[in-house]
Amino acid sequence: MKQVFKHMDARIFSYYNEANKILKGTIPLPRMLNFMPSCLCNHNCPGCDWSAQNKTRYVMPAEQWKKVFNELHLQNSIRFVEFCGLGESMLHPDIHEMILTAGAYGWIIGMITNGTRLKGKVLEDLIKRAAFIRISMESGSEKVFDKIKRPKSEEDGFEAVCRNIKEAVRLRNGLNPNCNIDYKFTVGKENYKDIENAISLAIELGCDSIQFKSYRNVPSELDDLLKGTLDKKIQDFKEIYREDIIVTGSLKSSRMESKCFMTPIHVLVDAYGEVYNCCYFRHRVGSHKIGNVVRDWFNKVWHSDRHREVMRDVKKEECELYDCKFFKYNQLMQDFMVDSRELDII
Repeated sequence: MKQVFKHMDARIFSYYNEANKILKGTIPLPRMLNFMPSCLCNHNCPGCDWSAQNKTRYVMPAEQWKKVFNELHLQNSIRFVEFCGLGESMLHPDIHEMILTAGAYGWIIGMITNGTRLKGKVLEDLIKRAAFIRISMESGSEKVFDKIKRPKSEEDGFEAVCRNIKEAVRLRNGLNPNCNIDYKFTVGKENYKDIENAISLAIELGCDSIQFKSYRNVPSELDDLLKGTLDKKIQDFKEIYREDIIVTGSLKSSRMESKCFMTPIHVLVDAYGEVYNCCYFRHRVGSHKIGNVVRDWFNKVWHSDRHREVMRDVKKEECELYDCKFFKYNQLMQDFMVDSRELDII
């Protein structure tokens, strides 16, 4: 097992200083950038949160993303950038330059991708600078892949993505053994029977881990009874396949035990330059929007009264519509901060 997977939850404690500032009423500078450069996708998944936005086929222009990157670099706080939705980041015409720029700034990179463009020089340069590449497969067979992803060409199809993953693993082994190649499977009504096939395929392709989570708030979401049955199997698979691959995740709906207060440790910027409180903003665009870093300077947006207002007005029932990693992180940090004097005791 790669060591990083043994300490996933403990990572939040590296943000103790930031948590302390937040609880004292100060908004710290973010250490992580979630960047959504594209509203463009070559797949058409029925469970996608962003299918309507991706019909616009909009990508952030070069002068805008360079402004955003440069301003964040000048803050000297960002250490990690994760490229993620709205669309497929690797389809952005400037993605190679973005990767090189992030690397030049000293930012570690994470890439969430459908895998169709993991090839050539851009893949090589990505692997050299990445902590992880997570490929959204949502299947373990070509039949289910075609049903879920609905690719329009062979280049975007199952066999092509599998070849790309194998090449990524091969390059990783030579260029950057610390880069994890991870397989992602979001489970719904159309693909739940393919779960174990996906584990076998991920092992065959050489992936380091496979992550399972459930579709939420879309017609393909499973009912709670079936989620529970399948989640039990997934937990069993963690032990069954422990020698071959790391199986992570759960299908159970998570609950928010304490108010979310740790969001300022990261900044999320979409393709239009809009800044949101976190990545789960689709159902609350108006109340979650902080400002725009294309129109305004980053510091003006980040340290604004509007940011404090958005943080203050976070609603538990809206958060629980999705399964958010910050639920656990907030609770861990909340418990830890009750008596932080323990930090001085070994």
